[in-house]
Amino acid sequence: MPSDPNATEPAAASPDAPGGRAPRPARWPYALVILAIVFAGWGMLKPDSDDPSKAVDPADVLLPGSAKGFNLLFVTFDTTRPDHLGCYGYADAHTPTVDSLAAHGVRFDDAVTSVPLTLPSHSVMMTGEYPFKLGVHDNGQHLSGRNVTLAEVLSTNGYATAAFVGAFVLDQRWGIDQGFDVYDFHVKGANRIALDSIVAERPADAVSNSALRWLKERSAAQDKRPFFMWLHYFDPHYPYESPLISLPGLENRPYDAEIAMADAQLKRVLDQLDEQKLLDDTLVVFVTDHGEGFFEKDEAYHGIFLYETTLHTAIMLSNPRLFTQPYRVDDRVVGTVDLMPTILELLDIRSNIDFAGRSLRAPRDPDRAVYIETEFPLANGCAALYGLRRHHDKFISAPESEYYDLERDPGETDNLYDEAEPAVAALKAQLRGLLEGTAGRQPTEPGLTPEEQRALGALGYTGAKYGREGLPDPKEHIHVINQITDVMRLKAHGQIEEALKLAEEIAAESESWNVPVMKQAELYEALGRLNDSARVLLDYARKFPSDKSYYDYAIALFKLERYDDCLNILKSEVISRDPKLGAAHLMCGKCLLKLQRYPDALAACEQAQRVDAERLGNDLVECLNIAREKVQP
Repeated sequence: MPSDPNATEPAAASPDAPGGRAPRPARWPYALVILAIVFAGWGMLKPDSDDPSKAVDPADVLLPGSAKGFNLLFVTFDTTRPDHLGCYGYADAHTPTVDSLAAHGVRFDDAVTSVPLTLPSHSVMMTGEYPFKLGVHDNGQHLSGRNVTLAEVLSTNGYATAAFVGAFVLDQRWGIDQGFDVYDFHVKGANRIALDSIVAERPADAVSNSALRWLKERSAAQDKRPFFMWLHYFDPHYPYESPLISLPGLENRPYDAEIAMADAQLKRVLDQLDEQKLLDDTLVVFVTDHGEGFFEKDEAYHGIFLYETTLHTAIMLSNPRLFTQPYRVDDRVVGTVDLMPTILELLDIRSNIDFAGRSLRAPRDPDRAVYIETEFPLANGCAALYGLRRHHDKFISAPESEYYDLERDPGETDNLYDEAEPAVAALKAQLRGLLEGTAGRQPTEPGLTPEEQRALGALGYTGAKYGREGLPDPKEHIHVINQITDVMRLKAHGQIEEALKLAEEIAAESESWNVPVMKQAELYEALGRLNDSARVLLDYARKFPSDKSYYDYAIALFKLERYDDCLNILKSEVISRDPKLGAAHLMCGKCLLKLQRYPDALAACEQAQRVDAERLGNDLVECLNIAREKVQP
């Protein structure tokens, strides 16, 4: 994929090329005429090259209780970089709706997400807590009911609460629905079944349609309660395929066209609120959950690194009565973690929650640091990254750690980790303090069904199999990771042969790194070629022998129902190397169950429980129960 985020592939591009993808069905044909009319006026609404906003101290314009009794409209655009919004200075933007919010609002120029992934990022927004407390570090994990959400607080304070989301990764099964009276996500017909495809996205017009229906039903019922409505538009997420791509000014700009579609659909909801005379009494909070890489730091998409391309977000608070002109805050760093405490303060709703975030109107603190992380590299066989982001600098803890002076080097091109000892030492100590007590913690097991795992895989989201020890820095493998993402896209669209061809090429060039080989084996398995899957895993294990490489080969033997061979490999090549690898003991137990050697199976499962119960979760419990039932009927 070219570095230009708005570059398009030729219409006849081969789907087996890196970045190739199957087209989605045409969307929203009935809306194109209306959108074309809207589009015609967009040129007049673009901001002038000179920023009209006034720099302020947020404490002067975000007044406690000023929105008491107001409705709350919380809008999130997925995967949207602020530098592709007109109000953030993008001259070629087609975002008049978002820009109109800024014209009567407070815009924060230095805002960051704590996690450049959809579910963790939204979990932070909706709780005011960091991921290490929430236990949500990756998509497919579950937000525990122990965490208190913004919707729960507002619901207990008399608000009607409704969410209309556009992506499988925010489905209610992940616990993000806590506190909502209505939580609306679905895709039509067969698409809901085809969860192994990126089309498990709901397009922007469908999100707005559901929201408009709810507003009209609420009006008809004469519901006088204030409301909290969350709108989530997923469209700007890859793949970038928008029906607006053919309109003047958006030709060959697919990413901007996706953002433009979300912008146009948001306008429909705002117009309805205006028609119902609710807009003046509605606080609108606009946020982007994370950005996109576009190869600027070698990252094609997002989730792998902690650079500004994916961390920098837009945060705006808007209301025509509260803010009579555009304001901006540009002298401090703020985080999406700050949204919930700010909103409650403006709505004059008390809470005894000890937030990790703080009010956006808090006094400026040049040393304030926002916690940042990504554990998504674990899904690609690489080390997770953790760090701190201040207004003027950033520290990233990694196998090859990084420190950047953002004032002098906003593009993060000069790693000063070895040269800035006082600053690095202070940030390392602060990060260590934040993470105290989480050392050695494994990623939360998502407990997904195979169908759900395929759905997340289609989005490039999968869980890690092993722990974090000794994993390479993702910087070492980013070019291959980008290609592996293309393999997953092809697989998600059913182009298995094309995906396999690309995976074989990647594996041949990747030397000792196991992830390309694992993808190759998965594709053989998807084609029903289980012997070929086992063969490539055995070849890799012989070249690079380790407990992990032989464990992967043992899994392939299990799938071939070669249970005795699987047992032998587990004992001779895996457990002999790492007696504390609980997954290997558990797999022994599964083999022994298949062989009807029930006492031995129980012993193996009990050993797995002794050495690694926390990581093995429900899978271990299930095997233990079966073995005990067979031994003691």
